[in-house]
Amino acid sequence: MESPLNNARKGTNGYDFLKKQNNESNYISNIVDQCFNKKFSFEISEIWELPLKSQENNALDEEFDKKTYERWQIDELEELKYKLNGVKSKLNSYNFGDWHKHTRSRNPAGFVMRDLKNFEIELLTQAWCKFFELLNVYNIVPANNKKTFRSFHLCEAPGAFICSLNHFLKLNYPSLEWRWCASTLNPYHEGNSLDEMINDDRFISKTLKNWWFGEDYTGNLRHPCNLDNLKKFASTLGPIHLVTADGSIDCCKNPGDQETYVLPLHYAEMVAALNILSPGGNFVIKIFTIYECETICLLYLLCCVFKHVSVHKPVVSKEGNSEVYVICLDYGGKDKCQSILDSADYYGRFPNVLFRKEDLPKSFIEQIIKCSKFFTDTQISIIEGNINSYQSELSKKKKVSLWKVRTKVAEKFLQSFNIYPLIDPSEYVLGGLYLSNPLQLDQKNEDGSFEDRIESIQPAKRSLLLNYQRSLEPLQMAWDWSFIYWIKSWTCKENNASDFTIIKGQPISSIRSSKFCKGSLLKVVNDLQNYQVPELFLHNDSTSLAKLNEELSSLNLEYLICNVGNNSWLSNYHKAQRECLKSLICHLRDIKRTMSFVLTGLPLLTQFNIGLLYALGLSFSEVGIISPEIGYAVIFKNLLNFEFMKKLQELNENLNISESGILSICPISRFLEGELYSCITTCNHLVIKKSALETIKTLLEGMPQSDAVEN
Repeated sequence: MESPLNNARKGTNGYDFLKKQNNESNYISNIVDQCFNKKFSFEISEIWELPLKSQENNALDEEFDKKTYERWQIDELEELKYKLNGVKSKLNSYNFGDWHKHTRSRNPAGFVMRDLKNFEIELLTQAWCKFFELLNVYNIVPANNKKTFRSFHLCEAPGAFICSLNHFLKLNYPSLEWRWCASTLNPYHEGNSLDEMINDDRFISKTLKNWWFGEDYTGNLRHPCNLDNLKKFASTLGPIHLVTADGSIDCCKNPGDQETYVLPLHYAEMVAALNILSPGGNFVIKIFTIYECETICLLYLLCCVFKHVSVHKPVVSKEGNSEVYVICLDYGGKDKCQSILDSADYYGRFPNVLFRKEDLPKSFIEQIIKCSKFFTDTQISIIEGNINSYQSELSKKKKVSLWKVRTKVAEKFLQSFNIYPLIDPSEYVLGGLYLSNPLQLDQKNEDGSFEDRIESIQPAKRSLLLNYQRSLEPLQMAWDWSFIYWIKSWTCKENNASDFTIIKGQPISSIRSSKFCKGSLLKVVNDLQNYQVPELFLHNDSTSLAKLNEELSSLNLEYLICNVGNNSWLSNYHKAQRECLKSLICHLRDIKRTMSFVLTGLPLLTQFNIGLLYALGLSFSEVGIISPEIGYAVIFKNLLNFEFMKKLQELNENLNISESGILSICPISRFLEGELYSCITTCNHLVIKKSALETIKTLLEGMPQSDAVEN
């Protein structure tokens, strides 16, 4: 399956926009057509069937893992892998920012997103464009669909596939009733790492009722309890006609083994999809290279249970990466692969090899090699072309040719896929609501090269601390309120105990993400903990508490102080929760009516902690966040009733009788917008910056001279 585009590239590599052509328009037209034709369809044979395991291997016992097959290789694919990694290794010394700027400037699809911005598309991203193309090229939404169409979107954050499907359905099937659900790593479970999830919840926060986060509330498909829970949940929805899976894992520290790193996730996605998809339904999953025996086995499984399987690289997918989508049409149902699905809990711990090499038909192996070679050769050609042009400035003639190609690609994208704006705001998923709250969208770090990042993985302790110091000191932020910010929204009449709803899930060991703090700042906190720096204090010291008492004395209040600050909030959050509740119950048991209460040392980083303030605040006339110059401190003014004690005791009992952690006690949406949100996040940023810089300074000053010398 030799690509005409590859033939045109031979000897020159990549898109040669200077090459003299007898007919430039034909040359440009050929390049444009090939941009839309990066696909491979399997010719599925009737003899392709799933091999039956022996009765011995069917036994689901603790020895099952030992009975799965040994890994095997296909020589041709190993050669392709070696060849691709060899080309990728040439990029190791290139600065990420400069390289990405260069490849973006040469991307033939570079004008697609630009032109689509005029259409007021909801959540317009590259993922939106990729899925819209797949919806138009393949019969993913059958024309003969019934009145109701149901879709389930795995690993979906931030929600672009959902918005893309909505746009497609509104343009092509306006009378079709569409119901959707989605899952992703839960951005509201603070134990989920920022490094592992897409931390953009702007769409999720407004569609929470449609999102499933599993039994443990992490949203992690690789947790066995969540797979079982997903099957139960999906059974209540009715027939599911489409499942998508757009998951990935950051492999920037080891890009040569990307396929191996992502395999556990791909396995979980496929097992989940085949369990919940209805017969006749369709499945779309993102994968990367096709070299490893585990990936080959999974593709063979898909070919055996679907009537049509194709591999497609969308036009807006970055040409130099390995990303492709597998489109599977007309599912034969779980009966065709029940034994494999029944064993999923055992396989799911690690993607073992499903089949022996000799179990796979020769015709399938041949097609796998063709498919892998096609996409590998195309990717290598693009990378080499970009390398050859990296140091040279485009001539005027090249720029004109490139502009023509990009213009034609964008025109063809809009025309071929019949994209039009949605006229009525009600047709959007969010009904035209504006997506705000960009706090978590930290700018991607493109400093340095791959070699630089490898060297920085295990830096000397002093170098690490100096790097953090340099990144924190320039940060400009200020407390724009008086010494106490009084929370007006918590004293409204509509606020009542009905908001009090306990959500349990996997206990949080350390706070690895937060909707109330910039990810870059929280990463410093976590990294300092990872490098065993126990001296990081986010609670109030004796000096700050003395200043607090001095300020409060001027208010002429009778007040009680409770300090719940300790290092456990960072290193053992679940333990800190328990200690905090016990301390609160002990201090507040004898509080007198009309007294005020001051709580110090409670990090405002989690929805539980902020919800705790809210639950307490309903029993006081006023609640105020105190200036972070003294650390974390909140004042509750004038006790009105003792309703809070019932809530504290209920929380304490729940923590003591259950192995699960309490993640939330009232809707997080109440705290994610407005001036209160700005106040909470500013408080966190200032406390973290001050605490981290003081800790780093102390560590550097106390470091032995032998450790202070940088290598």
